Amino acid sequence: MKFYNPGDFLLHFLHKGSDCFLQWSKKSNHKVKSMIAINNFELLERSMNVNHIIKMVDGKLINQTADLSREVKGGCGADLMSDVLASIQPDAILLTGLCNPQVIRTAQMADVAAVILVRGKQPLPETITLAEKEGIPLISSPYGMFELCGRLYQAGLKSLEMPLLGDGECYCEE
Repeated sequence: MKFYNPGDFLLHFLHKGSDCFLQWSKKSNHKVKSMIAINNFELLERSMNVNHIIKMVDGKLINQTADLSREVKGGCGADLMSDVLASIQPDAILLTGLCNPQVIRTAQMADVAAVILVRGKQPLPETITLAEKEGIPLISSPYGMFELCGRLYQAGLKSLEMPLLGDGECYCEE
C-alpha cells in the first residue's frame, strides 16, 4: 500500500488494535492527528480544535480574545448565508469570502466553531467587534476557498453540509 501526500509524509503505527496514521508536516514540523485507518485501511475523519486549523491554513487570528480550544468536527464553504443556515451542522468551521457582520450573525445562529475568510480578506471593524462579542474565532487565510476546502478535507476534516431537502431545484430566474 502506498500513500502520497505532496510535501508531507505519513508515519504508521499500531494503536489499540487499529492501524493509525499521523500526518507529519515537514514545513511546520507539527503533527496533525486527523485520520485513523481501521483493518481495511478505510480512512475515518477525526476532529481537531480551532488552534490546529489556524496552523493548517496558515491563518491569522483577527480577534485575539477568541477561544481556540473548541473542537471542530468538520467544515462548510459558502458565500450565501442562506445556504449556510440551511445546510451547516454545529461545530463546523465556515469558509467564506464575505467579510460583513452578517457572517458572524449566521455563524452564531448555526453554532459554528470558527469563521475563516479566504484569499487574505480583512473584515470590517464592525465584523471584528461582533466576532469578539460572540466569542467566535475570526481567521484570515491567504488561500482561496477551493484550496482551503481541499487542504482541510485531505487532513481528515469532513464536510458538515447536510443535503438539501426536497427536489433540489434551484428555482433561480433565468
